[in-house]
Amino acid sequence: MSYQQSHVYTTEIKAMLYSFGDCKTPSNATAQRIETILKTQIRRFLSTCNDIRIIRGGKNINMEDIAFVIRKDPFKLQRLLDFVEFKNIKGKLESRIESTDSSELKDVEIPFPEKKALKYNWMTEVKGEDVFQLKRLAQIDKLTAEMSKEEYLYFAECRQSSFVYRKGKKFKEFLGFQNINDNIMDSLGYICFEMVYFLTDEIFKKRGVNQSKSNHITVEEVDETAYQISQDNKLFF
Repeated sequence: MSYQQSHVYTTEIKAMLYSFGDCKTPSNATAQRIETILKTQIRRFLSTCNDIRIIRGGKNINMEDIAFVIRKDPFKLQRLLDFVEFKNIKGKLESRIESTDSSELKDVEIPFPEKKALKYNWMTEVKGEDVFQLKRLAQIDKLTAEMSKEEYLYFAECRQSSFVYRKGKKFKEFLGFQNINDNIMDSLGYICFEMVYFLTDEIFKKRGVNQSKSNHITVEEVDETAYQISQDNKLFF
């Protein structure tokens, strides 16, 4: 069976929904509807990136093509570049640890990789606070404030859900684009993760502050919110 003909990320999306504030057992139907919308939106996003690639005459979609598409939101762009930088540092650090003899690890000081901020010459300076990110951190604090140790560990595990980790082939088929370098797969996985968060957050905004989040997100809420985002001609993250 082709991955493109079925829902392949139900489990991951349900975990994400819970970590974003949905009930502990989100609906399968809701997760699958989100996956359907997500597939459409990430392919739409990649189509725009591909247009940029064609203009610059590149062979494959690269990180700058992706960054250029979201350039009008400096904070969103900076969050993406911070993610890329973190992945690069993590990869270099893991490589250094692997190249060091395990018997010497206790006595060897492994230098932390140099931080090199990813920046393009067309980028505008980011000014002020990232209110969106601050609000998100506050939401996590609120969600976890009264959790037991076991509940928090499960919540933290759900927050680690990924479209890409150990699912590279499946994710590439999900994206539906062939001219994508492997080195941007994690970034596209991050964008998909953010798309799920953005849709979820918009649903909770529509519910209002006084409406309980204990009721699982419904397919109807997903459809209504996705339609509104499309009408506003916004990116889904």
